[in-house]
Amino acid sequence: MDARILDRDGGKRVMFTPLGRELLARARTAMAALEAIVEAADAVRAPMSGPLRLGVIPTVGPFLLPRLMPALRAAFPRLRLFLREDTTERLVDRLAAGQLDVARWTAA
Repeated sequence: MDARILDRDGGKRVMFTPLGRELLARARTAMAALEAIVEAADAVRAPMSGPLRLGVIPTVGPFLLPRLMPALRAAFPRLRLFLREDTTERLVDRLAAGQLDVARWTAA
């Protein structure tokens, strides 16, 4: 295959061609999928360890997180929690896109 993925603008600056940008996006998707496979295998060996991406709305976070965090750390010391505060709509979109593992958007 003889296709250019990088292009020079006449100087030393190098840019991706449209094909290069597409390949980069696909490579990032593939790497994320491979990372998810490794995380799934690790989770079988050590449940409740590794990354957990949690999303909450700003009106719930200040009430839920202060109680949740100490209990989670005590019960699951190998859990790496990544928190995301955002609107309900964005949390639902991130959950559907696989960018979050868990989301909480109501106080009930």
